[in-house]
Amino acid sequence: MGVAAVSYPRILTAAAIQGMKNALGALGDQLKTGEIVDRTDLLVSFKELNELMGINQLKEIEQRFLTPTQLKAKYDN
Repeated sequence: MGVAAVSYPRILTAAAIQGMKNALGALGDQLKTGEIVDRTDLLVSFKELNELMGINQLKEIEQRFLTPTQLKAKYDN
């Protein structure tokens, strides 16, 4: 017998929570041992994170709405 219905929002939420638990578990292990381990299997890359957050679109909005002085203050520090 198959599944009659699938709740996609629940699947995504549950997967996100499990991912956070996995990452926090790995962080906890590193804090206990003091050994830093690169766990790229638990993370998206910084590039992908920026893409998912729409960083390029945010920068375009800044270019349109911030004054040159505001842009300079934000990015020339």
